[in-house]
Amino acid sequence: MTGQRIDISAELEARTASRMVAAVAGIPLQRWLALTLIVLEAISVAYLSKTAFFPGVIICVAVFGTFSQVRFAMDRQRTYDIIALMAVVFVIKYMLTPDNPRYVTLFPSQQIAFAVAQYVLAMQCVQFYLRRRDDRLPISFPGIGVISLVCASMLSINSGERSTIQALCVGFAIVAVLYCDSSRTFVRVVPERRFGRPVATMLVLLAVGSLGWFSASSMFRYERHVEEFVNRFLQQQTEHSSVGFSESSALGSVSLKKTAESKSTALRVVAAVEPGYFRARVYDVYENHKWLLNTEGRALSPQAVSTSQLRSVTHRGRAFQIADAANQSTQQFEVWPDAELPDTFAGPLGTSWLYADARVVTVDTHDIMRSSDAASGVPYTLVVLDSATRLASKQHVQDRNNSQHASDSVLDFEQLSTPPDWATSNERIVKLARAVFEGCNSVHDKVEAVQRYFHLNYSYSLQITLPPGSGSAEPLEWFLEEKPAAHCEYFASGAAVLLRMAGVPCRYVVGFVVSEQNRYSGEWVARNEDAHAWVEACDESQAWITVEATPAAGVPDDSTGTRWAQFYEYLRDEFHRLRIGWQQQGFSSIGKTLSSLIVSPIGSGVVGVSLLSGLTIVLWRKRRHSVSGRNIYEMPSPVVEPIQAARAKLDRALRKAWRVRSPGETVKVYARRLAAEAINDHDPLTLAAAWYEQYSRLRFTRHPDAVQVSRMTAEAEQLLGELRRRGKHAERAKQTE
Repeated sequence: MTGQRIDISAELEARTASRMVAAVAGIPLQRWLALTLIVLEAISVAYLSKTAFFPGVIICVAVFGTFSQVRFAMDRQRTYDIIALMAVVFVIKYMLTPDNPRYVTLFPSQQIAFAVAQYVLAMQCVQFYLRRRDDRLPISFPGIGVISLVCASMLSINSGERSTIQALCVGFAIVAVLYCDSSRTFVRVVPERRFGRPVATMLVLLAVGSLGWFSASSMFRYERHVEEFVNRFLQQQTEHSSVGFSESSALGSVSLKKTAESKSTALRVVAAVEPGYFRARVYDVYENHKWLLNTEGRALSPQAVSTSQLRSVTHRGRAFQIADAANQSTQQFEVWPDAELPDTFAGPLGTSWLYADARVVTVDTHDIMRSSDAASGVPYTLVVLDSATRLASKQHVQDRNNSQHASDSVLDFEQLSTPPDWATSNERIVKLARAVFEGCNSVHDKVEAVQRYFHLNYSYSLQITLPPGSGSAEPLEWFLEEKPAAHCEYFASGAAVLLRMAGVPCRYVVGFVVSEQNRYSGEWVARNEDAHAWVEACDESQAWITVEATPAAGVPDDSTGTRWAQFYEYLRDEFHRLRIGWQQQGFSSIGKTLSSLIVSPIGSGVVGVSLLSGLTIVLWRKRRHSVSGRNIYEMPSPVVEPIQAARAKLDRALRKAWRVRSPGETVKVYARRLAAEAINDHDPLTLAAAWYEQYSRLRFTRHPDAVQVSRMTAEAEQLLGELRRRGKHAERAKQTE
C-alpha cells in the first residue's frame, strides 16, 4: 500500500509538472516578447528614477498576466473608462507624492513627464488582462513603450549611467522589432525552411543597434562642446560665461538668463505692495573679468516665532531669524520660486525673517539666504522692513559679535571700497571719476551723480560685441572709455568701479525686478527676462542704498502679457498651489483653495458655465432617449422582471462567444446582427436572435402577458444550456488541436 501511495503521488507530481510545462509552452511568442519589453522599460525607469517599488510592482503584474489565464472582455466604451480612471488615479498620485529629486532640474514639466512614464507602464500592464482573439496583444505595444522610455529619460544622465541606459534602449529596440515581426498577419513570401530572412533580420538588428549605440555615444561625448559652442554663440564672446546665478558672475551670465526662455516664470510673489528688487546673489570682488564672493556664511537653526511676526502663512516650514526687526514696520512676501532656484531664497534688501521648509539655512555677510536641503518649487515667506534698509556696519557687526555666531566673518568695508588695479592705473578712468563726482560731498550725491552719468551718456542693448583682438583686455575698461551700448551687467559693474574710486563701499548684486502683476490672481510675477544686475552702496548712516545705473530701457518694468496668457498662467499656478498644499497639509488645503477659487470672479464664472452646461446635457439626453412620448427610464412593470434577468444571463453567455453588444446598440439591432452572423437556422445565434426579437416587443408593452413572460423565461434557460454545451465543445476541440 505504501508503494502504491508513493506511485500515485509521483504520478500527480508528474502530471502537475507536465501541465505547467504545457502552460508555459502554450504561451505565444508575442506575449514572451511583450513581457521582455515591459521588463526592460521597468528596469530603465527604476534605474533612471532610483526608485524600485513601482517598477517592481509593474513587473510582477505583467508576469502574472503572462502566465495566468485571467482575461476580461472589454468593449470600447469600458476600455475608455479604464483609461480615464487610471488617468485620474495618476493625477491624484502626482499631486500627493513629492517630486522625484532626479526630475526637478531641467524644466518645470519634467516631473509630469515622469508621471506620464509611470502611467504608460501601467496601461501596458492592463493589456495583458484584456481578452482578444487568439490571445494576441496589439501591434502598437512597443510604440507605447517608447513613450514611457522617452518621458523617463528626460533628465540629466551622468557618464556612469550612459552605457547602462544605452544597452537597455538598444535591447528594447531589438525586442521591439522581433515583437512586430511576430505580430505580422500578412502572407508569407519566403518558404519556411529558407534561412535568408532570419539572417537578414539579424543583420539589420545588429546594424541598427550598433548605429544607435554609436550615435548616442557620440552625442554624449561632444555634449559639453556643443553646449559651450551654443553659449558662446548666444553671448557673442570668446570667453565662457555661466548662465544664471552661481558662485561667480561673468559679464554675460545675467544676459543669458534674460534671453533663455525669457517668458518663463522665475518667481511669483503674493504681497500687498510691489516687491521690487529681489536679490539672488551678491558679490564683493571683481577679478579676471568676473565678480567673486570672498566671504563666508553662518548657519541658522529654526526658532520659535509668534503669529505677529508671520501673518497668514499658507505653507509648511520653519522660522529663521535673519536680522532683528523689533518695533519696526514690516511687509510680508510669500514667494513661489521656479525649479531653477532650488537652493536660494531670493528676497528684498532688509529681510528680517524667513519661513521655509528647510532644516538649516546659511546666510552670508550680505544676507543672501541659501539651503542645500530646500525642496525645489516649494514656497517660502519673507518678513521685510518697510524702509527696505539694513544696518550695515557698526550696529550690524555689534549684533553679530553678541550673538551665538561670534566666529562668523563680517563685512570688510575696506575691500568693498577698493577699486581694481586696472582702474586706478588708467589715467582716463581716473579723470572720468573726478569729473563724475565733482562737487559731490555725500554718498547720496555720488550715487545720484553716477546714475545720472550712465543714464545721459549710454544706451541699453543686450547685444554687445567686444572689439577684435581684445581677448585678454579688460572689458569694463573698454566699456568706460568707449561708451558702447551694453546691458545691465556692464552698467552695474561700471557704477561699482566708479563708486569705489570715490571711496564709497558698494557691492554687485544680481537677481530679479518683480514689478509685473497678474490681473486675475493679483500675484506679482518675475520672468527670466526680468533678471537684472544692480549695485548696493553704503551711506554715512550705515544703511544700504540701491543704485540703478542701467538706463530706463534696460530696467524691467510692469509690462504684462496678453489676457489669455495671464489666464493660462493663473490656472497653472493655482493647480501648482493646490498640489503643494495637498502634499504639505493634506485634504484641509483643498477646501481653502476651492473656496478662494469659487469666490473669485473667474471661479464664479466657471461654476456658472459648468452648471449651465450640465443642465443642458441632462435635458438633451432626456429628450434623446424619449420613445413615443415615454421616458425609457420609467420603472418597468414587475411582470417583466424575470425576462430582464434572463436577458442579462444571455448577454454574459454571448459575450464569452465574442458577440458583445456595442454601447448604444438597441435590442433589435443586436438581434439582427446575431442573425446575420449565424451559420444556419439551427445555430444558437439564430435562436438567440429570435428570442431577443420577442423580448424587444414584450419588454416595451404597457401591459405584458404573464404567461408569455413565463414561456420566454423557460426558453431562455434552454437556450443558455445549449450555449454552454456548445462553448464546452468548442474549448475541447481547441485543446485537442
